[in-house]
Amino acid sequence: MSRQIIYDSMEEMLKKFIEPEMFIHIASTMARPNALVNEMIRIYRNQNMKFTFSVTAVHGNLHALALSHIAKKVITGFLGDNYPKPRGNRIYANVLTEKKPFAVEPVSLLTLIQRLMGGAMNLPYMTTSSLVGSDLTKINQENVQVVKTAEGEEICMVKSLMPEITLVHGICADRKGNVILSSPMGEGHWGCLAARKGVLVTVEKIVSDQVMQEYADRVVIPSNRVLGVCEVPFGGYPQSMRTFGIDGIQSYCDDYDYYVTARNAVLDESLAKQWMENVICQKNQNYKALISSEKMKEITQARKELDVLLPDTEITLNEILIILSARNIVRLVKEKKYRTILAGIGFSHIASWMAKRILEQEGIEIHIMAELGFYGVSPVDGDVFLFSQRQADEIEQRCDVLHTLGTQVGYQNQCLGVIGAAEIDKDGNINSSQLPDGTYMTGSGGANDIASVTDCMVVCTPGKRKLVDKVNFVTSPGKRVQSIVTTFGVFERDSTTKEFTLQTWYNAKEKYKDARTALQEYTQWNQNISRNLMKEEKISLEERQLVWQIDREGVYRK
Repeated sequence: MSRQIIYDSMEEMLKKFIEPEMFIHIASTMARPNALVNEMIRIYRNQNMKFTFSVTAVHGNLHALALSHIAKKVITGFLGDNYPKPRGNRIYANVLTEKKPFAVEPVSLLTLIQRLMGGAMNLPYMTTSSLVGSDLTKINQENVQVVKTAEGEEICMVKSLMPEITLVHGICADRKGNVILSSPMGEGHWGCLAARKGVLVTVEKIVSDQVMQEYADRVVIPSNRVLGVCEVPFGGYPQSMRTFGIDGIQSYCDDYDYYVTARNAVLDESLAKQWMENVICQKNQNYKALISSEKMKEITQARKELDVLLPDTEITLNEILIILSARNIVRLVKEKKYRTILAGIGFSHIASWMAKRILEQEGIEIHIMAELGFYGVSPVDGDVFLFSQRQADEIEQRCDVLHTLGTQVGYQNQCLGVIGAAEIDKDGNINSSQLPDGTYMTGSGGANDIASVTDCMVVCTPGKRKLVDKVNFVTSPGKRVQSIVTTFGVFERDSTTKEFTLQTWYNAKEKYKDARTALQEYTQWNQNISRNLMKEEKISLEERQLVWQIDREGVYRK
């Protein structure tokens, strides 16, 4: 007797398989199963279901998990918002101290995938180079063990994850349940293969066996792992979906306005209620109907060619930070012959994109990567979102987290990690987790995985609460941090003392009296200034033009 695979409605599919207190994984490709998550929240909100969720990041649509009270615990690497800039969200301020709106198990991006990989292979633990030297090992002692190898090197053993059910959104599936996912693939297929009971799938279109056979090399989830499939066009919205034109299926990009709406909604009780009722919990078999015709045109339009944009205002401190950072990336690439750059989200990725263009002008090849599976990025003017599908239009390889963070970043010391920091101390340790008053920030994301295995440059705005004597929480260890760039210059680690010394000086907008005064007023560090302190050259119009061309709307430069 054949089993039912195809379902006419998400509600029918969910009610058949979902039970209270389940451990559910939400798969994170570029297009998460947002329609399916919304439907789950509509059905089960305020029912004290006590679900445990794992997901690479909680932002955008997933803020509804907090508002609906369906989650008892969430295992994740990021809580907050990633557009227009990465930052925390007040709804998670007490997530560690009071376990509100749910308990959280903070992890790094790569180790979450590695734990799912272990679950998929029926292994009790996986080994990793991440987490060593960070407070993430202390806060997760039940699931993380620091061990020494025979050679005396410390590594971590992380407990495998085996969710009962995984939710995923794909491009298409056939009636047997074989599924093709979009790319770059983010976490890839590991969360799906780790599910003990199976996978619940939404797809843009259910296609014929003949179409699926034509694209058999793209099948990521085999039919025997799938419990049910429901056709939901635009089911990944507000996130993006690259379809490769399979069977005429429409591709679409992120809805940035939606992300801003979601961020604002969770911070205001009235807005939150409207958002939950009118968007998240709207009962509508046609999920596509949520998207207005104007918005549909915007997210499906082709890449535009833009005119040259010239700077027409006074330079800002943010511009200066980006330009000084780009200069230092160029210097490091030339000196140490790095072949790849892992660009973290924020000022760091804008500076990396700028540096790539400068290096290209000098005939030097560098490959920019982003953690979710972007390799060889050529940045698109006017779209500053690090994970935009527009950034993936003309890249060298669309891959996944294991390729970027797992095999490329630590490869033969050829990669430079460029990351940001909410708080960094005199030893280079980075805190993006918890402030001294207990307030939660965002979490590691992939930062710990980068800082644990490769040389790093940190981009950080100055201030006594930023450049601190000792961080409150070590999210990412500082042993591999080589340089720290701020608005008044570049710090480098002294090869003998291992302390950071100010090596270059820039009096940004005449803001700083002198180098020593800047260190006294904007850091808690020792007053280490190089005897050969180099004055940064005056910022040129050409440098400003590069920043303005990339960040046309001034998301980062203003």
